[in-house]
Amino acid sequence: SVFSKALSQEDYNEIMGTNKNYVSYPLRNSRADDFLKDMGIERKETSDFINLFMTPYKEKLEKFVLSKDLFWLKNFYNSCAQIYNSLGTTEQNKFSALLRDCRFIIDSKNNFYKAGEIYLLPYKYEQKVTLPVVHPTIFINEKNMTGFFVNVLQVKEYGERAIIENLLKKCESNTSKDDDYFKDMLAFAKYFNNNPSPADDNYIDFAKYKIFYYGSEGLQKEKADSLVLDKRYHNKSGGVLSEVYNK
Repeated sequence: SVFSKALSQEDYNEIMGTNKNYVSYPLRNSRADDFLKDMGIERKETSDFINLFMTPYKEKLEKFVLSKDLFWLKNFYNSCAQIYNSLGTTEQNKFSALLRDCRFIIDSKNNFYKAGEIYLLPYKYEQKVTLPVVHPTIFINEKNMTGFFVNVLQVKEYGERAIIENLLKKCESNTSKDDDYFKDMLAFAKYFNNNPSPADDNYIDFAKYKIFYYGSEGLQKEKADSLVLDKRYHNKSGGVLSEVYNK
């Protein structure tokens, strides 16, 4: 079964911290089922595999995969894809969310990330890579693997947009207006000038990010659509509005 292909009995026991025997194929004979139960052999189903991606088992699974090689991981990702394809739409959505929240995707430096923290490297990408990308070996001789990473795990492609979005997240969490902050703001402005329309595939709505400092001290940040410009930006009405709305 897919379960046994994904995890051997030894693997499953190591993750669960148990030492049990089990079978992972469906039984239609209740007498046979009762016999295995009397022998202390448990039956594992798809739901047991999916449960591994839930708390508290998820943390154990994340720790377990750290010691696994690329061959094992390729097989595990393939099994996840097969199990996903065997589910109904509602269960697929639930399983997809669990997969995306698990730190089990290996990058080119053998570190592990969640789906939203790692990227797919475009074919023949020749520029310097500054963010984690999925280990390329995972896709060798695996024609369906890319579809699993893109459609199920929703891993984004590496490129300028990924770089800018990563900078935005860092800018939101940064608490000082240093030289890097102003460099980032210039990078954001340049990117927006190149992708100004919401119709553009690479368009980013910068207004939803808290990256703009405000107030007399200028030590707090807010989203652009919650702020107004004052006279220092050659906009007299901005100063009046800022007083009216306490912004």
